[in-house]
Amino acid sequence: TLGLLSSCGGGGASVNPDFGGPVQIFPQEGTFFAGVPSTITVSGSHSPYSLTSSDPATLPVPAITNDNKVVVVPNQPGVVDIGLQPNQVPIRTVNVSVRGPNATSATATIHVAQNFLISYSASIVSPTCPLPTGVTRPRPVIATRRFASFMSVPSPQTRLAPSRPTCRLPSRSA
Repeated sequence: TLGLLSSCGGGGASVNPDFGGPVQIFPQEGTFFAGVPSTITVSGSHSPYSLTSSDPATLPVPAITNDNKVVVVPNQPGVVDIGLQPNQVPIRTVNVSVRGPNATSATATIHVAQNFLISYSASIVSPTCPLPTGVTRPRPVIATRRFASFMSVPSPQTRLAPSRPTCRLPSRSA
């Protein structure tokens, strides 16, 4: 039996930089709400992809990814776009750019909307008052005061001082 063995010059091991065509990003334009995980999809070319955000404080993205899908969680925008209508949800427009190894790039326009469901917190606390002299544990009281505190999450331009309840001991009638 006669066998034949052949090989080529190794050109099959080279990488085609245009594999998959030009890089694309989706959505090309869309609205993401602060605090809500959202997906950016990259296609074309091949990984790794480099990503940049025009406002990384509002919409952070990984610098490099090997995946075609990137989950991002936008932050509350501290500054919003000018020219918004009075009843329009406050948004910050952020450009996200992707670049593939084949030197092609694409940009998405993402509107990061303020999320009013995560802007506020509520707590109900009972004030901690010093115990009278000689008392080692608090006694149950039928009527107690409760304090509700609603505080907006401050933006970088806002300074809020937390509210502190005032401690008042019940008065005793003789």
